[in-house]
Amino acid sequence: MKSKQIISIKLFRKLVIFIFFVTSSAIFSGEFSGWDVGKSTSTLFIEGRKVFETSRKFSSPEFLNENQKIDFSFYLTDYYLRKEDKEGIANVIFFLRSEKGDYKLADYFISSLWRMKKNDIDGAKKKLNEFIEISTDNYQKALASQIINSFTQKNNPPKLDESPEKLICTRNQNYYSLCRFLKLKHQIDQLSHESNNRHRDYLNLDRILAPFFEEYILNYPHLIHWIVPELSEKLAYLGFANEAIHFQNIVLQKEQMTGTAKISTYEKISFYQMLNGNLLNAEEILHQAIRLSVTKSIEEKNQIYLKLGAIAYIRKDYRQSLNYYMNLDFKKWDKTIYNPFRFEPISINEAKDLISVSIWKVRGPVKAIKALKLIQKSNKKLDEEELLIRTRIAQIIFPDKPETAEKLADEIIYTAQSRGWKRAEYAGTLLQGYIHIINKNYRKSVIHFTKSYGILGESNPEMISERIRLSGIISAHIASGESAPIEKLLLTLIKYLRTELLNDDLSIIKYYLDLRFDYESLIKKSITYLSDTKNYSSLLKLLYSTNKANYFLSGINSKGVLQIPFVSRRMSLYYTFRPKDEKNFFSNIQDKLRKQEFEKGVELFDDYEDTIFSHIKNPILAGFAYQKEIYLFFYLPEKTSDSHWKLVKFTSSDYKGNAYNNALIEFSEQVPQDKVLQIYFNSIGIDIHQYLRSKRNKQYSLFHNFSIAGGKNKQEITNLTPIAILPNNKPVLGVQNYSIANFEGTKTFNEKHRLHIWNFQGAKKDSDSLGIENYYWTTNNKEFISFKKMQRRLDARISPNALIFTSDTLKKSFWDSLSGDFYPFCDFWFRKGVDTIYYIPSLNFENEKHIKLIKILSSPLNSSEELYKISVNSKSISDDIILIQSTLK
Repeated sequence: MKSKQIISIKLFRKLVIFIFFVTSSAIFSGEFSGWDVGKSTSTLFIEGRKVFETSRKFSSPEFLNENQKIDFSFYLTDYYLRKEDKEGIANVIFFLRSEKGDYKLADYFISSLWRMKKNDIDGAKKKLNEFIEISTDNYQKALASQIINSFTQKNNPPKLDESPEKLICTRNQNYYSLCRFLKLKHQIDQLSHESNNRHRDYLNLDRILAPFFEEYILNYPHLIHWIVPELSEKLAYLGFANEAIHFQNIVLQKEQMTGTAKISTYEKISFYQMLNGNLLNAEEILHQAIRLSVTKSIEEKNQIYLKLGAIAYIRKDYRQSLNYYMNLDFKKWDKTIYNPFRFEPISINEAKDLISVSIWKVRGPVKAIKALKLIQKSNKKLDEEELLIRTRIAQIIFPDKPETAEKLADEIIYTAQSRGWKRAEYAGTLLQGYIHIINKNYRKSVIHFTKSYGILGESNPEMISERIRLSGIISAHIASGESAPIEKLLLTLIKYLRTELLNDDLSIIKYYLDLRFDYESLIKKSITYLSDTKNYSSLLKLLYSTNKANYFLSGINSKGVLQIPFVSRRMSLYYTFRPKDEKNFFSNIQDKLRKQEFEKGVELFDDYEDTIFSHIKNPILAGFAYQKEIYLFFYLPEKTSDSHWKLVKFTSSDYKGNAYNNALIEFSEQVPQDKVLQIYFNSIGIDIHQYLRSKRNKQYSLFHNFSIAGGKNKQEITNLTPIAILPNNKPVLGVQNYSIANFEGTKTFNEKHRLHIWNFQGAKKDSDSLGIENYYWTTNNKEFISFKKMQRRLDARISPNALIFTSDTLKKSFWDSLSGDFYPFCDFWFRKGVDTIYYIPSLNFENEKHIKLIKILSSPLNSSEELYKISVNSKSISDDIILIQSTLK
């Protein structure tokens, strides 16, 4: 078994190396342009044609058009600049001057870059200004002006008359790549300054990034890092981790070509992979740095092995973590080596403390304590490090010897207080709080957790966890059974569930957490408490928030603006793994903007408004699964306050059984005839909707969000314009005909408020792939719409107010009447701003009933009354229609 595991790891690493520089999110048109990097020589391709090899002398390529020659010169300029090869630059300039055509801008630009390389900024500006004076081409003059701005700007927004917003980048126009680089720089700068609508600017940045993942000529951008310095770093801290990986991989390739690879480049990619949720790739890129001997010193190697051990530990491969740690060389240690869990210099004893935790996980507590006591023997004096070693010992013996652990923790706290060692006092106080719960000293436990609040102040933010402290107080109060403000504390805890990604293994290391008080046990205790006290509203909010915190759809939520909530949560967890040269990025404008956009996203798509139940007029039914139990919540607005709520619990084995189904029918029978039962839209909710619809003649809808206002319906709309791609462009009364360019998002619509009709035949490029990322749709006119192409472009101008789609839209399911992609497809559209989605089995523009249905669905859902009216009227035509709304009514 062990040998098989080793083989699988080796195969994985070979696979990663093979695909390392292939960006999975890209869908390219045209032939590849860029470098194929080899061990001894690298080859340059321009749109599929081999034009240069680094092992050979410079020679002029043949059969290239004007634009291709410009790109050729820029690729080589980038290469020669990195090598500081003056002769190479001279050859490129001579080539441009020898060719027929207009290459003056390229000539002057390359000359200015050489001056920039030599830190002659004034000379670089002067060279481009000379071009502006002699040129008669307004487009090229505008490009030159923007290049000057990129050389001199210190994150200052350009003047309106100089803004590259007005630049039109056309694929068949010269300097197309350069134009795209300048547009990208402008949008990043735009985000970094005052704006009336930051969310809109984020969506615009996503649109501008799209061509870099679709067009081969842009997939390997040549001089982009001269135009947009620190591009990868800015994108990562703005929340675009996937895109940061792509551009940083290109930086690494260029460094490998010229033999200038830096360890920090590998560290950046590793960190961005962590932000993107791929710990294995984060580990592999650092392992590659070791394997390729990129580390120049033993100290650098120690830093990488520390990070490798930490990443393997986080992904629960404790044995591999220990293996990495065993490669540390303590004979060469200095303050340049940072603690991956604290982002500060780490001592030898602190590193050994990390090792002891992996030993504990792999070889048990006895071996771990033995290792820690060896550290104590080497300490010749009592210091704060020694107290923290004792805290680790107390943590490890706590499960078997709680009384001994309590005495040891008391000694640690007393000594730390007397010496003014705040870290040790804080760690000991948190640990003692949990020890007191096990020893049933609940009052003392609450006192310790309360005391811990002010120990560190703002001096050591990496050490502080308000969530851990709060969790301890809640656990102590629940265990005591005494009256306490538990509900208020839980509502505060829920806020942390929204913003933080939780990891018990990290808490074990950083906060000396005992696993009996891990995240799952806390949630379980809280659920039991709220259920027993019949606090159903808070219980519903807790389960909703827990489900949202754990929700992630790989693929579509790992790129573009949709990744930002997940990247932001991971940033709060993994920020100590960032390279040392990114220290300032953690508190800069990009970091602040990402947090704001994250909060905006939560507000728009994942919010839970506490006041909703006093405003809604239609009943609610929501089902949530947690561990092996299912919770069904039923809420009737018109009942008296004592009987608004009903909660029924089932085990997972009861799911869809007789008792479970009978409970659903009982809930449904209590819904008034003039109301719509609103069912929470998750996998359980979809099953509930399908079952009740087949059994009861009532009105049902699904809802996406526990809020009452959102999307485009914040202002009342009277009518929506139906939009479609009509078969053979044959007119249909009341329906506007548009092209695939509009549906893919490359063109905008004339109408502001729209109902899009998505009656296209869906298929996947990889039929076995999960999710919707590989979908493409065939229109009635035999044209194709690609999901990968449209997903970045659907901003507020492109996304409709409402959407109709049919059974043909998604791949059929073998086990259900609805596609397995039904939820991710709808979730995607809601996160792009759609208010209402309608599913119907089929739609025919020549069918009078279907045209009548389109007219009915063209009325927006502004109120509870309209929800009921549309539900009744639409089902009079099609009983199989499914209505899904973004918010509650």
